[in-house]
Amino acid sequence: MAITDTETKILVVDDEQEGRRLIKSILKQANYNVLEAANGVEALEIMRNEHLDLVVLDVNMPKMDGYRVCQEVRADKFLRRLPIILLTVMDETLDKVRGHRLGIDDYMTKPVDPEEFLTRVASVLDRRRLYEEISMTDSLTGLYNINFYKNQIDVFFNMARRSGIVFSIAVIDINMFKLINDTYGHVAGDYVLTRLAEILKKTLRKSDIITRYGGDEFVVIFPDLNSSQMEIAVDKIKKAVASEDFTDERSGKKIPVSVSVGSATWRRDIKDPTELFDIADNKMYRDKKASEKKSG
Repeated sequence: MAITDTETKILVVDDEQEGRRLIKSILKQANYNVLEAANGVEALEIMRNEHLDLVVLDVNMPKMDGYRVCQEVRADKFLRRLPIILLTVMDETLDKVRGHRLGIDDYMTKPVDPEEFLTRVASVLDRRRLYEEISMTDSLTGLYNINFYKNQIDVFFNMARRSGIVFSIAVIDINMFKLINDTYGHVAGDYVLTRLAEILKKTLRKSDIITRYGGDEFVVIFPDLNSSQMEIAVDKIKKAVASEDFTDERSGKKIPVSVSVGSATWRRDIKDPTELFDIADNKMYRDKKASEKKSG
């Protein structure tokens, strides 16, 4: 069996301690990072405060059963894409239909066979990774993702080399994002990412291509903007973020958010899209250092 990445975080939810212990033991042997919850309410709290890759959820629990937990997850815009494997002692078609209607990724009957269970877990995780790789949309923010950016930047770069039409890009990074996650929780961090995406869409032109590059970094392609126009655009982005209220709707806490931005404009001496990105990225890091020096 392949050794798994210990960064893969799985939540096991079962009201019976022995049931949790057995599933946790199987997952631990495959080197997964495992968290556990004894009921649905506790499970939802963990989901909203941790970056999880998968939830293994028992159906039969008091107060809030597995189906109700699934309903809550699928109704939550921050959690709705979280993969779920349902576990039940029942093996009735009706239960499976109900589970699939709730968007369950897989379904197993207890007691699980360890080898089959780990195969199912790996399959669900692989499907989710494949979806992210082939999709052109970032699942959290709804923006285009890095795959779309790479496709589009090649198109713009080739067009510019053929016709000389200028375009620019901007790299945007959230300042002190790790501190935001550590202080307010990962779900608050997700909230900041989605709010920033909304601000960028509201602030920039419809023709500007906004992408979530990865983590807390965004890249925007600006068709037909030259370097002086980009300075105005960068200033506009910073002011728009600074003027917005980032209050976490769950906790009611106001989160201080600012961004660092670096831009680059196409020139004939720039060899490829990677060099263009590196110019903008280096400017962004200089802006970040200046911001940290000013705030310090």
